Amino acid sequence: LIMHKQLKFSIWFSVIIAAVFVVAWLWVREYSAPGPYDLEPIAAVKNHGADVDTSSWQTYRNEEYGFEVKYPPGWYINSSVHPIGYSFDDSQVNEIQSLEFTERVQPEFENTDLQGFFGIKILRDAANRDLDVLLSDFEHDIQTRRSVSINLGGTLAKRLSIFSGDFMAGQIFTLNKGIVFVLYFVESDPNDRNEQIHSKVYDQILSTFKFTE
Repeated sequence: LIMHKQLKFSIWFSVIIAAVFVVAWLWVREYSAPGPYDLEPIAAVKNHGADVDTSSWQTYRNEEYGFEVKYPPGWYINSSVHPIGYSFDDSQVNEIQSLEFTERVQPEFENTDLQGFFGIKILRDAANRDLDVLLSDFEHDIQTRRSVSINLGGTLAKRLSIFSGDFMAGQIFTLNKGIVFVLYFVESDPNDRNEQIHSKVYDQILSTFKFTE
């Protein structure tokens, strides 16, 4: 009888240990940040916003840096020039222009609903690094959950998912004629009651971005 109890205990103990290892492995796979060379390439930006009607969207064109992107009606644009460093060594990378597309919120919802927001930063890298090297330097200082290669308007880009406080930020890096472009938005935010709507809009904006020269 004693041997039977010991055998039963050993079996249950082994099952518990195995379960702990499985849970730990799943947690590490889910939350550990892949390095810049452990990227899973995908064919294109996954357009989850395909059901968003863009027939009334406006087009923003930037002749100086050769790109265009569409944005929803009711959103407004802020454009500014900031000759300052941007999350890199200030002596290497400088921000030369910043664009912010922001949703207009009805006055009665200003204090309760988060605004949709999509930004584009244009940077100059004095070291003229390629995308992999640039992101390798950048990722040393941030908590990246995921990094994948994507096709952004026919151009190779890298999409990063980054922890930032209590929300997940999305940042897409690409190069064109030696200029660095960073497209950024919020991937998930527990405080945004319209998160699903905003997510579809961001994906649709991404699908319209392209270089014109």
